[in-house]
Amino acid sequence: MPLKHRTVEQVIPILRPLLESGGALTGMNNQLVIRAGRKNITELRRVLDSIDVAPRRLMIYVRQESGGSSEAHGARVTGNAAAGGVGVSSGLGGHAIERRLSAQIADSRSAGEERVVQQVQAVEGAPALIQVGQSMPVTNRTTVRSPNAGIIVSDTMSYRDVTVGFEVVPRIAGEHVQLEISPRRDTVESEGGIGIQRIASNASGKVGEWFELGSVTEDESRQSSGLVAGTVVLRQDNRRVWVKVEEIK
Repeated sequence: MPLKHRTVEQVIPILRPLLESGGALTGMNNQLVIRAGRKNITELRRVLDSIDVAPRRLMIYVRQESGGSSEAHGARVTGNAAAGGVGVSSGLGGHAIERRLSAQIADSRSAGEERVVQQVQAVEGAPALIQVGQSMPVTNRTTVRSPNAGIIVSDTMSYRDVTVGFEVVPRIAGEHVQLEISPRRDTVESEGGIGIQRIASNASGKVGEWFELGSVTEDESRQSSGLVAGTVVLRQDNRRVWVKVEEIK
């Protein structure tokens, strides 16, 4: 049986469970060789005609969203305080001594949102990859204690890829699509580090509609002391990943 659109490696795993006991199924160079009874060969040919069709072309969209908010509540204290009062001036031995203390109560709020949408054209059943980014220099510091020279500190420079993208294998089943998909998103943090986001999922959704792959919500609360005594900082970070698959006619 000659194959028109699919490869031997694609169709044999589908046909082999349908092969009768004692039969044989092999193939090479886009040709299937079957040894079985006439009735079983007819059944295998019917199944082969339904799967040996041109693979559909698909457009796959991945949307990676991140948003966060932060709030700070507290009091800021500045100046010097001493026994005897606040904001008081007095004369001692012809010299004026002034002690001042000021307090400030403040609230602050901030919010931000970022969205990255990527798309790649793929063929049903075949892997596709899209990835963009840059190589960032990273300093690696090592410290060695030497008996003669004391502590020796050395810095070496290397590069790390900071990328956004995804790898996917799509399969269509009726009006639904099944995906083996691995989105990734790296970010350069304000403190100089690199943030990493990864998902690996076998997901299913309706063709032409957005559906969610996963989400992460992080809440942080901390209280400071010292000159900013009593300040409470609340921070929330939300990350979500969506995907949509459309068939290209």
